[in-house]
Amino acid sequence: MEADNRLTGLQSLPVEILRCVIRLVDPIGVVSLAQANSYFRRIIDPGEWELVERLLQLETILEYGGKLSLPGAGSKLQSATRAAASSRDIDLVGLRWACVGCMRLLSHIHFDNHSLLKLKFRKPVSGTPAYYPITSWDLPRYPSWARPRGSKSSKTRDDQTPIDTPQLNPDDDSDGWEGDLQEAMTVLDLSEAFRKKRELMRWGAKRHLRRCNECRFQMGHIGRQRSPLTGSMEIPIQMSRRVLFADTIERYFPGYLAMLGKERPLPAPPALRWLNPSQTGHSWSMCMLRCSGCGIWQEWRAFIFANGVPNLPGIDYPLNGAHVQLSSDLTHCNHCTAERQGRDWLGERLLAGLRFHLTQKVIYMVQKIERGFFLLRMCLSNGQPYRTIRREDNVKVKHCLEGVIRGPGTPIQSDLARMGFLRERFAQLTELFRRLLAKYDDLEGQLRRFSTWRELCLWMDHYHNYERMLWWAKDILDGDMLIPESIVDWALARDGASLS
Repeated sequence: MEADNRLTGLQSLPVEILRCVIRLVDPIGVVSLAQANSYFRRIIDPGEWELVERLLQLETILEYGGKLSLPGAGSKLQSATRAAASSRDIDLVGLRWACVGCMRLLSHIHFDNHSLLKLKFRKPVSGTPAYYPITSWDLPRYPSWARPRGSKSSKTRDDQTPIDTPQLNPDDDSDGWEGDLQEAMTVLDLSEAFRKKRELMRWGAKRHLRRCNECRFQMGHIGRQRSPLTGSMEIPIQMSRRVLFADTIERYFPGYLAMLGKERPLPAPPALRWLNPSQTGHSWSMCMLRCSGCGIWQEWRAFIFANGVPNLPGIDYPLNGAHVQLSSDLTHCNHCTAERQGRDWLGERLLAGLRFHLTQKVIYMVQKIERGFFLLRMCLSNGQPYRTIRREDNVKVKHCLEGVIRGPGTPIQSDLARMGFLRERFAQLTELFRRLLAKYDDLEGQLRRFSTWRELCLWMDHYHNYERMLWWAKDILDGDMLIPESIVDWALARDGASLS
């Protein structure tokens, strides 16, 4: 009853005064007032732009759009790519962004990096003009397509205080350099303040241009040029955020082995790379493809050709992201493939991909195990360390390394006898290596000059972890739990657009 009284009181005001009042209301209030009764509907007559402004304001409300800013994302316009890398581990569940094309609040999987992380497309935070929206309704001097996009409130305009440039003092009788230094510091401070002020003015100022992947595809902005990066109009590809995965198994089959009770025994051991030996995972470029069957945008792994099996028809070269040339008969998601080819056919192809990755994991772990013996021979059989160690100690090292280093044409062996032999030699070599370090005082200092020293230390610390990962992969390959029905249920039950 009280609200009706207020509306009745507003209706008693002249239309000219009402128009002046409505100009000061936020976009949500303008549309709500237009929906109150037919009288205000006739006065306001909200158009497309009023609805766009309302949607953009809903995006900034916690209840509808979630939190405003992404922690870890840089504040500069040119740092969108860097912000994407720094925000890859952020939980984006529950956050929504406005798409002005289809007029919906959508999750991050529907947008590319720039639509979320570029300064002009970000949700406005407190202190930015776009954070205090005032409707641009009733501005007849602007055509509908060129209405002002920023805030019109006098509060934000008054907050834009001009920045004065420093003036020279003619009465200053100093020698000069102290005053010049002080003036230079003042100019630098003012430049930094101006830059920050400019960034705040641009923050979220172009959100009305944000479109989701589907709207951009319908507008012809995705797949317009046939390219391995963007695909084609028949097979559009849109690169997405970078996500950290332990290996290709987690990249293409996340959570499936854990569902079978075969969880990884430990996080990925450090990769043996001298440039970054402490790396424990890989940052993968995710990408979204539009299924040619159902027309839904889904992540790369939701398509049958992405399971990693080589020599698939229609693929020019494999990659961990999306730079491939695709054939139209392979661009159906798992759901469409199950309907067209059947669940059994889909299950066989998915299992073939999983077995391929598990086999590669076994080979990779064996290579990691054998790599350390090669590093140990390099460190102790070359240069000054070799001359420092006495002859009888060199003979012991050579004896322990016999049969460990494979020849160029020798195939990789991962059987129980071979691994037991390597484990025995590892125990002998590490014990001998520790005795040599204790016996020769300057040996460790000489070895630290080698670029592979840190990698060798990591190998000795993680040798048994490499073995655990090896037997984990072999147990799954040799077991009987990998059946087509279970992997098809996993593939069809999960969200194909999920990045994790």
